Amino acid sequence: MELHLVKLNPKLPLRRPALRYISASRREKIGRMRQEEDQKRSLTAELLLRCAAFQIGGIPPRSLAIASGPYGKPYLSGVKDFHFNLSHSGQYVALAVGRFPLGVDVEWMQPMEDSMKSIAARFFTSRENRLLLSKSGDALCRMFYTLWTLKESYVKAEGKGLSIPLNSFEFELGEEIRLAGKTSGRRYSFVSRCLEDPEGPLHMLALCCQENVRSVKWATWGEKEFFRHVDDVFTIVEESSD
Repeated sequence: MELHLVKLNPKLPLRRPALRYISASRREKIGRMRQEEDQKRSLTAELLLRCAAFQIGGIPPRSLAIASGPYGKPYLSGVKDFHFNLSHSGQYVALAVGRFPLGVDVEWMQPMEDSMKSIAARFFTSRENRLLLSKSGDALCRMFYTLWTLKESYVKAEGKGLSIPLNSFEFELGEEIRLAGKTSGRRYSFVSRCLEDPEGPLHMLALCCQENVRSVKWATWGEKEFFRHVDDVFTIVEESSD
């Protein structure tokens, strides 16, 4: 399986020429967004998926048909053995692709201690809350986002959204991350990683998958590099169809 990450540069404007590569519905959605950073994340997310579907599955990027399951999880209509999940926050857009259901979550780590404690009281188990409250400062912030992104990645992999109560299961952190509580019984592996940047804000990423996490292929782009990649992919497809 593969994990693709694009780090956006807040100093760069929306790449409007790339809007021609995405669906009309996505263009309309982007047009309704007021903040340019939201527009950039939305554009990048769909382009990540279209390029990955072509490179991994041989699916022409313009013919990609994205549908939604009963709980809103997107999937590729008519395509077997191609599971994906997207997430974006702050300066990062993440895409996970594999042969089995999976989930990915990335969050900008905003150090709001009172809010984190309040959210944890509602959505974490008592054991997770005790673990969180044993920390302070930066350690508390890291612990909160570690647990939160792991929970999000799990419910996204299950494809049932918040119909799964976040405090009905918990994580045991260590060299290997373990899932406990009321779960579906599927065997998942987890990755948790802090995306550190000396020039920008911290982000936390979690991946939940049924494949061996040691085999995950990571691909990371800067914004300019990624959009050059997008242009190359669509150029190859258009030239081959002439």
